[in-house]
Amino acid sequence: MSDRTGLPNFSRIWLIAMRDFMGYVKTWGFWLSFLFPVLGVVFGVMMQSTDIDFSPPRYETVIDQTDFHGQAIIDAYAAERAEQMIGTVEALAMMLPESEQDGFRARLEADGAQAGMEELRERYPNVAAQVELPPASIIFIDPPAATLQDLAPWLDGERMVDVDGKSTRLNGAIVIRGTVDEPQPQYWSKNFNNAPAERLMERYFRDLAKARFLETGGLTADNYDAALKGRTKVAVFDPAK
Repeated sequence: MSDRTGLPNFSRIWLIAMRDFMGYVKTWGFWLSFLFPVLGVVFGVMMQSTDIDFSPPRYETVIDQTDFHGQAIIDAYAAERAEQMIGTVEALAMMLPESEQDGFRARLEADGAQAGMEELRERYPNVAAQVELPPASIIFIDPPAATLQDLAPWLDGERMVDVDGKSTRLNGAIVIRGTVDEPQPQYWSKNFNNAPAERLMERYFRDLAKARFLETGGLTADNYDAALKGRTKVAVFDPAK
C-alpha cells in the first residue's frame, strides 16, 4: 500500500478507514455504546428529581386515628412507585427500532414495568442489562403495637420487627391524629435526615391541599399559593428526645 516513491498511499488508507468506520456506525453495537453513557446521566438526573435512590429500604409503619389518611398515603406511594418504574423502562424505548417504540410504550402502560422489562430481556437483552428497576425506598409493615407509646421500644431500636422471617429495625412511624377533615400528621424516627416517608407525607398533604382548593372553584394563582401555605404540616419527632 505505497506509491512508487515507497511512501504510504494515505488517500487509500483514508478510504479504507472510512469504509470500515461507516460499516461500524451502521451497527447496533456502535449506537448502544454511544448512547449508554448518555442514558446513564439521564437516568441519574431522573432518579434524583423523582426521589429515587438505591439505598436500602426503610421499614415504616402507620398508626392512623382517622382510618383514612394512613392508607391513602400508602396508596399514594404505591402509585408513585409504579409511575417511577414505568418512566424508567419507558426511557429505554428510544433505543428500540422506531417502528416498535409506540407499541412497546402502549404495552408498558397497560401491563406495567415488570412486564416491560421481561419483554426487553427476551427481545433486547443488551438493552435490558443496562438498567435496573429502582428498588422500593419504603416498605410498609403492620404496626407491632397499637399506640405510639407502646411503639416506643421498636422506635428506640430496643426491639426488632420480623419481616418475612428476617429480624430488622423499624425505621419510623407515620402517626395521623385528629380527624379526616383536620388531620394532625406526625412522623417519628430517630433518623429523619434521609426519610422518604416524611417527604411522601409532605407530597400527599400538598396534593390534598391542592385538590381541596380546586374543589372550591377559586382558580387564581394567588389563592392557590395561599392554599399551599395553609396546607397541613407534617410534624417530625425524634422518639429518643
